[in-house]
Amino acid sequence: NSTINFTTPNCNAPTCNLTMSAVENGSCDPNNNVPVDITVNDVGGGASGFNILVDGNNVGTYAYSGTGTTTVTINVIGDGQNHNIEVQDIMVCDEGN
Repeated sequence: NSTINFTTPNCNAPTCNLTMSAVENGSCDPNNNVPVDITVNDVGGGASGFNILVDGNNVGTYAYSGTGTTTVTINVIGDGQNHNIEVQDIMVCDEGN
């Protein structure tokens, strides 16, 4: 006898899935902002793109690259504090994106 464990894909998983990372990409500018590269990995991202929020404030709307990985640069206040960066797909995932 021979057996193996085989993991199948989750057929009930959402079709819209985002992950992101953020990396500082330079020094402070004259306005005390720091450039931050945001890399968004998407599976089934909506045609309308995504928003980036910093501390709850929308700092821009961006289009997906179409390759599954999109990198954009935003400015974040260089005040030595922690800042919450969030990526939101504009379309609701359960609408068939």
